[in-house]
Parts: sequence; C-alpha cells; structure tokens
Amino acid sequence: MIVKTWLYIIIIIYLTIQILFGVISIKIVKPAHKVRRKEPKFYPLVSVVIPAKNEENNIQNCLDSLMVLNYPDFEVIVVEGNSTDKTQEILKEYQVKMKQLIVIQEETKPKGWVGKPWACHSGYQHTKGDVLLFTDADTIHSPNSLRYMIGELEDSLGFITLLTTQILKSFWEKILLLVFIIGTVSLGGYSNNKRHSFANGQYMMFKREVYEEIGGFQSVKNAIVDDYAMGKMGRDLGYDPKVLRLYGCVFARMYQSLREIKQGYSKNLAIGVSLLNKSEIAKANAIGTWAIAPIIILLLSLISSDNVLETIGFVLALIFYLSFLYLLHIVQKSATTGVSWHILLFPIHYMLYQIIVLNSIIDTKIKKKVVWKSESYKVN
Repeated sequence: MIVKTWLYIIIIIYLTIQILFGVISIKIVKPAHKVRRKEPKFYPLVSVVIPAKNEENNIQNCLDSLMVLNYPDFEVIVVEGNSTDKTQEILKEYQVKMKQLIVIQEETKPKGWVGKPWACHSGYQHTKGDVLLFTDADTIHSPNSLRYMIGELEDSLGFITLLTTQILKSFWEKILLLVFIIGTVSLGGYSNNKRHSFANGQYMMFKREVYEEIGGFQSVKNAIVDDYAMGKMGRDLGYDPKVLRLYGCVFARMYQSLREIKQGYSKNLAIGVSLLNKSEIAKANAIGTWAIAPIIILLLSLISSDNVLETIGFVLALIFYLSFLYLLHIVQKSATTGVSWHILLFPIHYMLYQIIVLNSIIDTKIKKKVVWKSESYKVN
C-alpha cells in the first residue's frame, strides 16, 4: 500500500513538472491580433499565383473574394492541375467575368518535382508583377487584405507569410485541427523562430527580386513540405520570413474530411518531427501530457486508498483540465472562425492525434512514403 501511495505521489509530481514546462512552452499564445490598417507607400503590380487541382469545393469562394479586393493593380494566375472534377468548368466561367484572371494549364511534371512546387513554379513563369503572392485555392481573402500585406512587405526583408484564420465546420475538423494548431504554437511555429523560420504555404508573399534570389520553388522542387523548405531557404540566404498573426485577414479551410486530415497530418508530421531537436520534442511531450493529464490522474486515483491523495489528485485534475480548456478557448477564438463545444473533449482530441502521429511514423519510417493529392512520394 505504501509503494502504491509513493508511486502515485511521484507520478503526480512528474505530471505537474511536465505541465509547468508546457505552460512555459505556449507563453507566446495571445488573443487575436487586430489587423493593422497600414497603408502601403506604393501600390506595385501583384501577381497572385494559385495552384488548383480538384478544387471545385473551394475555388469559387477564393475567386469571389479576390474579385472584390480593395487594391488597384493585381493579376490572378490559376494553375489548373488537370482536374477530374468541375474545377475547369468553374474557371471558364470566371474567365468571362474576372478580367484579372489568367488560367494556365499545368504541363507534365518533370522528374524530381513534387506537385505543389511544380504548380507554383509554372504559375511564376507567367507572372508580371513586382510582388508575388502564392496562396491556396481554399483561402478566402478579406477586401483590404492585399493592401495590408503590401504595407507589411515594405517593412520586411522582402518575404512575409501570414497565419490564416482556420474555418472549422465538420466534427473531425473541430476535433483535430485545433490540436494541430496547439502543437505548432508549442514549438514556436507562430513566432519568428530563427532556427526554423516558419512559413505558411497558404499565404507567402515575396518581392520579386527576393523570390528570385532565393531560387523560388525551383530551389525546393523535391520538398514535400515546401513552405517549411522555402522558409528555411529564405533564412539561409538572409531573407528571414516575417510571420504575421493578423487573424481575420485571410481565412482557409485546410481539410474537409477525416481522410484529408489523416493524409495532411501524416505528410506534415513526417517532415516536421524529423527536424525537431530534443528541446522541441520535450515541449511537444509537455503539451501532450498537459492534455491527457486529467484522465491519467483520475485513473491513478484508483490505485490509491488514501482519501487525502485522492482529493488532491481530483483537484489537480480539475485545475489541469480547466487551464488547458482555457488555452484551447484562447487559440480557438484567435485562430478559428468560432467557439465550439468540442473543446470540452480535448483529452480525446489528443488520443486521436496520437493515432495519426503513429500512422505518420509507420508511413515514413517503415513504408518510406506519404500520400497527398492522390500522389505517392518517397521519404528518405
């Protein structure tokens, strides 16, 4: 009985230390930033490049938002990736009513290229602007977003990236995408991390000369997680990307089904986890411990016959649960389109998340491949 009691105490102390480390790891989390109304000094021609393959559910909303941008001079180049759905039909309709729109048919991808870098590179070859914006077909842009971003670009090294507000609709999106956001936050992904120089492929903007100096997407042509690779390339060449947390400026719906979430996570985790150092792995572990600690503590109370310890454990479990719930509430309110009751189930979120992590490990370490957009890519 004494052994069980001391075991209970030791585990409680360990969990408490882990959670305190988790609190420190997410100190950068803040409420939503208001979009700064920063008018640019100049209004250069902006070339917006959008890869679009089987995007019938997204491309219309994206183009509708771009049509009403409050910016005087821009062109939109959509690289159509030989879609098998209605994407091509939708684009033909918009070519009639959107004068800024240019549709490029993607040519056969050369050997050694990954799909998205090739599509972005193909679009770049048709651009005329002094500023290049690479964005995704699942984004929705607020009317003043381009003006604000040009203002931010003027005060940067020529490379900026924006953290979009995530649109969460389905059950699985609400359960799992918030976990992914928290994980990114805990590793410093939402700050200007000098080691990793994070970039978000949903919105990357360059001065043309900087893009070409970096080598563009041709320099990361075989990168599965191309935005991370582009951020690192910029840092290595002295053009650290400026990371902007201007929530409410551009919206995005990353994945719409459990299958897409599984594939997307597996792809991103496959590359991201392999690049973490020991400290960052410890941070991720601390966040995970914090998330499931309430369940662990309550289960541990079953091995203790000490009423005092059981009471302490219950109080700690409640404190850990409510504190992490508050963190989720802040992030959800800041980085997503609304507050959902799903955050009450966050221990289950993390358990499901770990299943996807395990799947990613199997794909990358055993099968040596990941699947994305119906294509299979080898992972070294």
